[in-house]
Amino acid sequence: MTGRVVECPIDETNRPRGHQAAKLRILPTADQVTRLFDRWRQELSTRRKFSTAARDYTAADLMSEVGLRVNEACRLDLSDIKWELGHFGKPHVRHGKGSRGSGPTNGWSR
Repeated sequence: MTGRVVECPIDETNRPRGHQAAKLRILPTADQVTRLFDRWRQELSTRRKFSTAARDYTAADLMSEVGLRVNEACRLDLSDIKWELGHFGKPHVRHGKGSRGSGPTNGWSR
């Protein structure tokens, strides 16, 4: 109405279904995410349990790059990576919200 376009701060893709009110989420900037992972990568070599720290770093990096949810990343197996697709392969999400599609519909549109 005013001629100004305002970006919606609510994540339209992951908003809650039903009648729940969506909460305002301010996403970190690309620079903030880059600084987080740079610092985290530098600290990996000083960790007492390197394999655990490396696993956590890799899972978080995968989630941020691909857009996986935590439960989807936790349930990935090595067999879920399709190495023949692309230079580094592509993950196949078998479990979680991303694997179910939109679900059944009753024929009514809103």
